[in-house]
Amino acid sequence: VAFVLSFAHLVEPIPLALLVGAVTFHELGHLLAMRLRGYRDTSIFFIPFFGAAATGRKQDATLADELVVLLAGPVPGLLLALALTMLPVMAPHAAWLDEAIVLLIGLNGFNLLPVPPLDGGRVVQALLAAHAPAVDVAFRVCAACALLLLGWVADSVVLQMLAIFQGAAIPSALREARLTSAIRAEIARVDM
Repeated sequence: VAFVLSFAHLVEPIPLALLVGAVTFHELGHLLAMRLRGYRDTSIFFIPFFGAAATGRKQDATLADELVVLLAGPVPGLLLALALTMLPVMAPHAAWLDEAIVLLIGLNGFNLLPVPPLDGGRVVQALLAAHAPAVDVAFRVCAACALLLLGWVADSVVLQMLAIFQGAAIPSALREARLTSAIRAEIARVDM
C-alpha cells in the first residue's frame, strides 16, 4: 500500500496499475527462480519511491544459482513486452497496451544496466567478485560515479540516492577485498 501511495501523486491510475503489475511480475520472476533453485525464506517486499525486491537465502548458492535468480526478473519482463507487441495483430488496439510495453521494456531494460544495485550490476558484480575482489571494488566506485552522474543529468533524486547508497557500501567492499586477498595469500603459503 505504501508503495502505491508513494507513486499515486505522480502517476495516473492506469499507468500506476501497469507499474505495480510490471514490478510485481519482475519480482515474481526472481521469487520463482529462487524457489526452483532451492532458496529458503523467500519473499517480496515493496519499497516506497524505489521499487521492490525479492529476497531469499541459500547457504551453498553457486554462481549459476545467483545468475539465474538475477536474470529471472528482467528477462521474463522483456519477453512479456515482446509477446505484448504481437497482441495488436491479433486483437483491437488498446492505448494501455502501448504503455505496458514501454513500461516493461523501460523497467526491465533499465534493470539490466551494469550498475549495482540493479540486476545487471549485480550480475557483473557476481562475475567480478567471484575471482577479483579488487576489480569488484573498482567497479563499485565506477558504478556509484555513473549513478551520480546519471542522477544529476536526469535530475533524479532517486538515482542520486542510489549513488549515495552504492558509495556507502564501498568501504565494506574494500575491507572484504583486502580480507579475501589475505586469505588467498595464506592459503597459497600453507599449500607450499
